[in-house]
This record gives sequence, structure tokens and C-alpha cells, in this order.
Amino acid sequence: MRPILLLFILGSSLIAEEKRTATDARPIVIEWLSNARDFQSLELDFTQERQLKTLRQPLSRKGKLYITQSGQLRWQIDTPPSLLLLRNGPDAPLLWLDLKKNTQETLNPEDDRTQGNAQAMQFLLQSQTTTIEAFETAFTLKNARSIDEAPGQWRLELDLKDRRAALAVKDVYFHIEPATGALHLMEFQLRDGSLLRTRITRALKNPSLPKELFNPDTNPKPKE
Repeated sequence: MRPILLLFILGSSLIAEEKRTATDARPIVIEWLSNARDFQSLELDFTQERQLKTLRQPLSRKGKLYITQSGQLRWQIDTPPSLLLLRNGPDAPLLWLDLKKNTQETLNPEDDRTQGNAQAMQFLLQSQTTTIEAFETAFTLKNARSIDEAPGQWRLELDLKDRRAALAVKDVYFHIEPATGALHLMEFQLRDGSLLRTRITRALKNPSLPKELFNPDTNPKPKE
């Protein structure tokens, strides 16, 4: 009887993971995006990991992200910040401040010199503020599978529709929680064998954010 019992236990563990095709997974994404938009402001803590073929251990840095429904954003690495992305509204320019290199510039989406950080930011914003129609203009949903160790969470496998970005990015994965609208992880596997992963470690919905947070005139500036 013991071998039969062992097979039953193993079989049950395999059944626990659910995998859905793109068509069957689409309602999961719709629910997630709908709940993700239910905020006026967001404050996120994250850890960014970059794995390179030449390094045994991944490079890891911590940062913060602030978003408002009115289109303001602030993304920073380190506290106090060493890198900043700022936008003070939906029609305002996206500013890149490298406080170690003492540089500040307006980003052109066609010429991203932020080592992929601006693109990762764009994808994160799309995931938190968009509709399913807009999401599908940026991504092709390939499949979704449940995450056994995190009940209620799903791992989405995506392709980029932007051909230029797809030349560098091989695979994209999101870990989402449809019931809460939370995005827990973004992973970009690059064609050169490296990997860029962003883990959301804390999320605070509707905090009171001062306007100065998004204004480059009231933030640290590169030294002359």
C-alpha cells in the first residue's frame, strides 16, 4: 500500500499547479488590471537584481517607486537616491538624473541610455494603470500558471510586441495577484544571457505624496 500512497501524494502535488493557455488566462489578466487601477497614489519598495554571465552572484539594489493616477512618477535607486526618473504629469518630460555621474537629461524613448531601467519603468506603469486593450498593444500573452508557493498568484509568460525591444529581450515574466491587483515580480530574460528582475517588497496604496516629490527643482541635482 505504501507505493500506492506515495504515487497518490506525488500525483496530488502535480495537480496542484494549474496552467492556462493564453485564451483561458486572459480573464485573469483582465481582473488583475481592473483591480490594479483602483488607487489614487502608490508607494512601492522594490529590489532590483541583475544577473550577468560573468558574475556568480547577482547585482542587487533597492529602490522606491511613487505613482499617481494623474500621471506623476518618481523612481529612485538607493536612499538617498543615486539614480532618479521623474515625471511631473502625463505630458511632462521624463527626466533621468544620475547623481553619481552628475548628469541630467530628458529621456527619448527611442534612445534609452538607462541600461533598461526606463523600459522596466514603462512596463511597470503599463501594468498598473492600463486597460486590457492597451496592455495587449505592448505584450502578447503566451500562458499563465499558478504559483504553488504563493496561493492566489499567477506567473504570466509574455512576449514584447515592440520589435526593437524584442531584439534584446528574449522572455518576459510577471508574477501577479488578480484579487488585489498586485504585481509582485517582473523578470526580463535578455538574449545575451543576462537577466533583470524587479521584486516588489512593499506596496502602500493611496499615501499622501507631496508635489515636491515629482519636481526636479526640489530634488537633488547633479553637482556642477
